[in-house]
Parts: sequence; C-alpha cells; structure tokens
Amino acid sequence: MPPFTLPPHLFNPTLYTRLLTLWFSDLPLSASAPTPTQLTKWFSTNPTFDSQCASTALPALQSLSPDKYPLPPFTDPEHDHQHYPQIAAPFLGQFDGPTSTEDGAKEHEEAALGLMLLLDQMPRNIFRTQQSLIYTHYDRISRAVAHAIFASELDTCARYRASPPYRMWFYLPLMHSEALSDHDLMAGKLQDMETGVDEIGKEYLGSLVAFERRHR
Repeated sequence: MPPFTLPPHLFNPTLYTRLLTLWFSDLPLSASAPTPTQLTKWFSTNPTFDSQCASTALPALQSLSPDKYPLPPFTDPEHDHQHYPQIAAPFLGQFDGPTSTEDGAKEHEEAALGLMLLLDQMPRNIFRTQQSLIYTHYDRISRAVAHAIFASELDTCARYRASPPYRMWFYLPLMHSEALSDHDLMAGKLQDMETGVDEIGKEYLGSLVAFERRHR
C-alpha cells in the first residue's frame, strides 16, 4: 500500500489562511489576551459558527477520516507516543523543511497553527455528536502533529512567541491528552509563555493554567 499523502487541493496555504481568518477574525497578533467576544466564539456552542467551521474545514477533515487515514492500533496514552512520528509524517511537508524567504517562513508558521486549529478545534465544532470520533481519531492526529511542530520550534517562533491568544492553540492538544507526560509538557509550555508578556497576558495565562490543572 502506498504511503498516505495529503490531497494538495485541500491542504494548502489557502486552507490555513481561511482557518486563521475564521478563528481569529480581527484579533491582532500583538494582543495579550482574547476579547470576551473571542472567548464566547471559541468556547460556547453557536450553530452559525459551527456551520462556518464545517464549510471551511469539513472536506479536509473528511479526507483524514478513519477509513481514509487509519491509525496504528491504540493501546494506552503513553504508549501512543511511539506512533506519533508515523502519524505525523504526512503533515510534515506542510510546515517543515528549508525556506529562504520571509514569505516562505510565514507560510510554514501559518500552516503549523492552521493545522492545530484544523485537527484539534474544528472536529469539536463540526462533530459535536460524534465525540468518540474526536477522541479516538482526530485527537491522536493533532497530538502527533503538535509534537512534530514542537520539534520544529514553530510554536516559539517570533510570530507567535509573545502572543498568548495565538500561541495557546499549539498546546490545547496536550490538554486533551490522557497521557500525564503531555500534561507535564503543557505545564512547561505555559510557564515559558509567561516570558515577555505583560500583566494582562499573565492574568490570561493564569486562567489557562487553572483550566489545565482541572484536565490532568
């Protein structure tokens, strides 16, 4: 069987631009924290927004459905880490590799964040009545890709490093994990995020730390 490859007509810079625009609207990268309107958009149920998510992301997610992209057998959360390189392999070309231009670097950075939104957040808006599909399939993919992004250090690139409302989305797959090592990693990432942010940002990060502790 040939290796799985991402359909290029679905996975491309246009998709990631659409995802970032949908998710962040006019929230600037310089923001220390999301606005109340953004928080409501992200963390409450809104059928209109769910429909927008589906129109943007559903074809890409369907191309990764269990029948099209079957994952290695799951045994336990910690053991699943050994499968992460295999699971993440088809996605690496979206954000990894050499680039010699500013535009190329921006494409990699936007692809990395766009993939986190696609794999970790879009399923939660689109498949609300199919929780098992989220937890057993898309969450495993999102964690694997997140770890690959950490290896590339795109989560700490200059574009996102001092922007808690953007950078946090790289770490939500860890919060959704049942592996304690992922939660330990997230705790370290949240602590690192405090460097260089103002008091508003630190207050917001404090709320994320409290939320993460409830998920351990």
